[in-house]
Amino acid sequence: MRAARTLPALLLAVVLMAVGGLVALFAVAARLSPPSTVAGVAATPTAGHVLTSTPSHVLTGTPSTAPPTPISTATVRPQWPRDQLALLSQADPTSHCYSNLWADTFAGRTIAFVGSKRGKNGVHVIDISDARRPVVLQLWQPDGAKDEVLDIRTFGSYAAFGGLKGVYIVDFRALEKPVQVAHIKPGPEDGVFSEVHTLALERNILFVADNTGPEVEVFDLSDPARPVRLPPITDPAKQDVHGLTAVGGRIYAATNDPRGWMTVWDISGLPDRSPVLLGHWDSGPWTHSSWPSPSGDHLAVNHETEGGVVDIWDIHDLGRPELVATITPSALDFGTHSVHETVWLGDKLYAGWGSSGAHIFDVSDPRRPGHLAGFDTTLGAGGEATNSGSWAVFPFLGPDRILTSDWHNGLFILDSTRTAPASSLPQNQGAGTLDTSC
Repeated sequence: MRAARTLPALLLAVVLMAVGGLVALFAVAARLSPPSTVAGVAATPTAGHVLTSTPSHVLTGTPSTAPPTPISTATVRPQWPRDQLALLSQADPTSHCYSNLWADTFAGRTIAFVGSKRGKNGVHVIDISDARRPVVLQLWQPDGAKDEVLDIRTFGSYAAFGGLKGVYIVDFRALEKPVQVAHIKPGPEDGVFSEVHTLALERNILFVADNTGPEVEVFDLSDPARPVRLPPITDPAKQDVHGLTAVGGRIYAATNDPRGWMTVWDISGLPDRSPVLLGHWDSGPWTHSSWPSPSGDHLAVNHETEGGVVDIWDIHDLGRPELVATITPSALDFGTHSVHETVWLGDKLYAGWGSSGAHIFDVSDPRRPGHLAGFDTTLGAGGEATNSGSWAVFPFLGPDRILTSDWHNGLFILDSTRTAPASSLPQNQGAGTLDTSC
């Protein structure tokens, strides 16, 4: 009888041991399994989620055999800065307070325009036909008065410069003697904008945002000397429009408020037909600017604030935009430095990331962006979380002539087809005494 009573007890003990082993096995598996993700984005992303990455620092003219590490939920500590984009040249005409830049070809020469503010106001006109030996031709200033210039666009033989006192249309057919042919003034005379913060240009249609109201002013520049004001576009949320991008028959408007918005209009019918509202959504706090993918199916949205990120949205259905990835400065060891401007060209995203410099990302898969390389435009001086460092990147001259403007150090010309050790690059001798008045 004792043996009969002992047998069930032994069987029970064996079962309990087996169950305990399975529980332990599942626990180990759980610790080894990655978190649930959807194409590199946390399964339930929130406004504050942080993605980390190991940056891949080699960028060549042909695809690398080792693809860049995506910005994903990996937890490996990044190693930035490593090798950086090769520096071809720098032009620092005034050593003080620069803004946006643009470039184009005039009279067979490649010309870069770099805005200037806080003192030597105007636009620096720089011949970069030889990327290793830029030549500063002049500091252009408006007729009759100085003005801070914050944004620049070109069309044909003309340039549009946007400043605190309006938009200046300048004829550059004679590079050494440019002629101002028109001045679109702020206020009731020519438009309701108070100043110019951002310009966008599609064909000969100019768009102006002043960051102080919901209206986007629109002008037909078919005759550059006689701009024609068209009816303005108004943001549906009645928020201050800050950033504008006009590409592919659309304009993308960003409102830089505690609750930011993105709005997209079809402008392909201008000047004969009114713009058509295509999409409008809450894009997150301090939405600053944006740039669409070449297909128009995705949109990089930049947030200008301490720790500002780049959000990538799937907008193939503008009635239901979907956030599919976020690039954060902390993921790249950028600290709290904020992104400022981006350009999406081909399968690359080019970013002016403030005091962390100019950077390039692989966005061939927009849901899994990967960091390729960068360049510290502060030359080691660092700077504030916002309002310093790389303002914008201009990649349209080719991968071996990428332009970027730095708030304090002027124009840099970079070669993304090769890299150089960070230790071999010039350093800012004024590190620690950076002028933050810009």
